[in-house]
This record gives sequence, structure tokens and C-alpha cells, in this order.
Amino acid sequence: MKKCPNCEAELNDTATFCPICNRVIETSKEQRKYDSYYDDIIVIDAKEVEKKKLGSGVALKIGIVVGGLVLALAVCITVLCLL
Repeated sequence: MKKCPNCEAELNDTATFCPICNRVIETSKEQRKYDSYYDDIIVIDAKEVEKKKLGSGVALKIGIVVGGLVLALAVCITVLCLL
């Protein structure tokens, strides 16, 4: 147990603020042993992920062009077969 530096209330060892006086309790690096565990983790911005997911639309444009060409070829083959 630790004590609040402001009101001397007894606090849990993991407390980040005092529930009596609402003062923020500073934690040292020694108390927060898990900090170094997360140092190697890369944080990715959600907006950046959404940009990559959507892309620039190039694949969609290529798909539409190729689909149009396949459709045009199918129509041409059908017309030639009917003649």
C-alpha cells in the first residue's frame, strides 16, 4: 500500500489517482514494470490502416476496364456466331 502525497490516504499500489482528493499519483518506471514490455510494439494509426485498406482505387479501375473488355469481346463473339 502507498499513501497519497496530498492527503495521506492509503492507496492501492496500482492507483493512478487518489479517490479522496482526486490528485494524480505519479508512478515511477520501477513501479510500472510492464512499460518496457510494450516498447517494441508498433502503434498503427487507424486512419492509415483505412487508407491502405481502401487503396487508391487502382485495382477497382483495372477491374472495371478488364470487365468491360471481356463483355465487349463476348458480345462480338455472340454477334459473329449468329451471322
